Amino acid sequence: MGADIHFDVLIVVTPQDCERVLHLYPRLIDNFEYGKLCFIGSKGVGDIVRNDDEIKDKSFWIDENDVVSFDEVHACMTEHLRPVIGDNLYSIVLSAILKNAVRSYLQG
Repeated sequence: MGADIHFDVLIVVTPQDCERVLHLYPRLIDNFEYGKLCFIGSKGVGDIVRNDDEIKDKSFWIDENDVVSFDEVHACMTEHLRPVIGDNLYSIVLSAILKNAVRSYLQG
């Protein structure tokens, strides 16, 4: 590819997985000359990317809630699970559990 071509590598990742493979990102950066690594994830991912000396200048982070908000994800999951769990008390409890699980995941 020519030097005038630019595109970034998108990496959608959880904080735990980002931390687990953090040592591999410098190698990816060294072998990719067309753009930066773009990490999409929770604030925890952003903290890792911004604080790692080996990748912080050659990568950037986008908050996953700027792409799809938690409320949109929750509304979608609730709508699609309604035929399975119904509109009874059980569904209200399950919805609350799902909401907390998703929120916990997004917060890292």
